[in-house]
Amino acid sequence: MSGKVTRLQDLGIEVIAPQSEFKSTVNIINCDLIDLGLLFLGLELYSGSPILLGAYKYRYNPSAGGLKYRGNFIFGALRFQLEDFSETLTNRLASLLKEGPGEVKGGRRISREDLIKAARLELEDKLRENVFFDRGVIKVEC
Repeated sequence: MSGKVTRLQDLGIEVIAPQSEFKSTVNIINCDLIDLGLLFLGLELYSGSPILLGAYKYRYNPSAGGLKYRGNFIFGALRFQLEDFSETLTNRLASLLKEGPGEVKGGRRISREDLIKAARLELEDKLRENVFFDRGVIKVEC
C-alpha cells in the first residue's frame, strides 16, 4: 500500500488517505473467459466506476446519498485496475484465446487489454441480455 493511515478521533476509526494505492493478488482456479468477465464486471473494469467499501461508505459519500466528511472527504470509493496476469497451472486460457500459452501470433505476450476485451466479448456473446458493462453499480466520486 502507498498512502498514509490517519486516526479520526471523532469517529474512532483509522482511515486511508485519499489517492492511496493498494496492490493485491487474486488467484483463480479452473476459470474460463466467462468467469474472468464476471470478475472484471464485479471489479468495474468495464465501466470504470468506483466500488464502495467500508463502514462509512454511504454516510460520507454524496453520490451514495451522504455528505462529505468535514465538507471535504469522501469515504469508501475504490477504483480497480488489472496490472498483470499469468496463467500458471493450465493452458486453458490460451486455448480459449486460440493462441499459444500466454502468447499471441508472433510470440508477443497477451496484453491485459486483450484479456479484458476477450472476456468482455465472451460475456457479451453469452449473457448480452443480462449484463450492462458501462452502467456501473453506482456512479460515485473518488
